[in-house]
Amino acid sequence: MSKEQDNKAIVGQWFKGFWGNPWNPEIVDDLGAPNMLLQYSLHAPRRGREDVKAFMTAFREAFPDLSFAGAADLIAEGDYVVGRWEGGGTHTGPAFSDFLIGGSLPAASGRKMRFTGTTVLRVADGKIAEEIGLDDGVTALQQLGLIRTVGSVTGASADDHRQRQPGDQPDRRLFAGPADCQTSRLSPCARCLQAKLAEPRMFGGSRAQRPTE
Repeated sequence: MSKEQDNKAIVGQWFKGFWGNPWNPEIVDDLGAPNMLLQYSLHAPRRGREDVKAFMTAFREAFPDLSFAGAADLIAEGDYVVGRWEGGGTHTGPAFSDFLIGGSLPAASGRKMRFTGTTVLRVADGKIAEEIGLDDGVTALQQLGLIRTVGSVTGASADDHRQRQPGDQPDRRLFAGPADCQTSRLSPCARCLQAKLAEPRMFGGSRAQRPTE
């Protein structure tokens, strides 16, 4: 098989063992590089096998039925493999607060999430060195009741993204959107939150690099 075919086979095993249900904790040691990076927009980045295993253990304790699966064929070029996925789960476990924004869930909230995303993985020497994904975090957080649409807070439409006006008080929200957004101080403006989650994330001192031709 070609290098790309080998890498797609490795990523296929990883997706099934790490993101499927039931998951296999040993897959991290078997297919993860010692200093692997796991990074998604909803959660703080994880570095190294033990950190990655701790993240997934806590995630699945909170969402025992958590499961994600491919939504399209994998695409590979050189060391990189790209996959589209979908999935989610129901929060029936302990309180969970591992979100970069939006707060936390009380124990056994019963709230469900189902969302999609795209992930780029880098394979080096037969191991997953990096897994960097962009997920539909706005949808997941709304489904879990951790953020609200603009209309649900102020009665305004979702398009009512108001410019800051002279005399407005400083924005003291826990989440601050663009400096000119003053739609609501009670909840992130959904439009600004979506833009925030779509920003390139920083890690290792540099922005994520796209594969070169």
